[in-house]
Amino acid sequence: MSSTNLIDTERAALDRAAQRQTTSALAEMLAEADRLGLPPLTWTISSGLSRALAGRVPDVDPAPHATLRAWAAFCDLGMPKQHRAVGHCPHDEEVVISVEYEPEIQDPPQR
Repeated sequence: MSSTNLIDTERAALDRAAQRQTTSALAEMLAEADRLGLPPLTWTISSGLSRALAGRVPDVDPAPHATLRAWAAFCDLGMPKQHRAVGHCPHDEEVVISVEYEPEIQDPPQR
């Protein structure tokens, strides 16, 4: 095996390990959120060593800003800035977490 392939293999192993650790932190967080009755989010786990989680309020949520505020409070992310809150996962300080929602785009007023 060439040194490039060995480096790629080692990097891939580190990436997979980081994803497993991040997934574990997400699982712990979701179990606690379930006990508290928080609304579900759609989650994305980053690839690589960045160890990040992105939670998105589903488009069908009837109160997206309230859901964002509830998750921001649960994760101790502070007050959301507009439609997004960012901080560290309460179950693993090495994991960066963001929670956001996409505001509805209003049609321009008719003349």
